[in-house]
Amino acid sequence: GETPTLIVGHAVVTAMDAAVRFRLGRAISLLRDRAVALEKLAVTEVRLLIAAAVYLADQRVTFDFSNEQLQTASRNLQRHLSRKARRALTLSVARLMHETVEVESWINGVIDSANRAGVFVGGDVLAALDELIEPLRVPSVRARKSTDEIVGVLRQNGPAARLVRFSVSRNYL
Repeated sequence: GETPTLIVGHAVVTAMDAAVRFRLGRAISLLRDRAVALEKLAVTEVRLLIAAAVYLADQRVTFDFSNEQLQTASRNLQRHLSRKARRALTLSVARLMHETVEVESWINGVIDSANRAGVFVGGDVLAALDELIEPLRVPSVRARKSTDEIVGVLRQNGPAARLVRFSVSRNYL
């Protein structure tokens, strides 16, 4: 397959504040894991992709998707896979059939790992939260919010809340 690539311009390197370092660390983590699409796709779309991959390897397995959905998704997936990748997929599916896969937990784990990598590279949890929580990106908005309002915003943003918990845990400190 193709090697993921991240191109960073001179302007980014010279203006490397904590927020940019966070985004860069996060992007590198997602590229390394070849998981950039996970932050754009809905959980249902990821489930369908996994079901299509399993369907390619073993059409006897049943899923919560219609046969038409599975056939269409598996055809689309098959067009993008090399023969070597399809053989590897068959072996992976055989192993996967013996495990329970919690897709949403897996996606959260990948995104959380990327966020942690971003904090490690950025070195600033607040800058990371500013990037993860849209309303907090503008300093004047953040300054007007009370602590209770910020906690309320965190409760609505799972990745940000998990990052705060991680950043004050023994794992990070």
